[in-house]
Amino acid sequence: MFGFGVKKLDVQVDELLNSISSKVDDSKYPDAAKLVKKAIDDHENNHQLPQTVANKLTNSLRFLKLDDEKKLPDSISEEISELRNLINKGGVGYVSHGAQSLTSQYQL
Repeated sequence: MFGFGVKKLDVQVDELLNSISSKVDDSKYPDAAKLVKKAIDDHENNHQLPQTVANKLTNSLRFLKLDDEKKLPDSISEEISELRNLINKGGVGYVSHGAQSLTSQYQL
């Protein structure tokens, strides 16, 4: 059972995922759209913790941008920053020593 803090994070991640999804055009950014859909599915259907979804999606989008920055719209940079800020919130010990896992990501 999620505590109040995690429920609040859950709502925030939901809002950010919906915002990102609305800004990522499938035809212009197909890889980014696939990653966002995987994150939404993971969050809604697999009931992953919001911090896990935020971590995996931001890592995936970062590596996608490193591969080719044209694969990611600039319009979602604010949402990505907000997701990164949410990763360490909502519980002591979620991520050891306050550092995010850089290897956790969604695969295309």
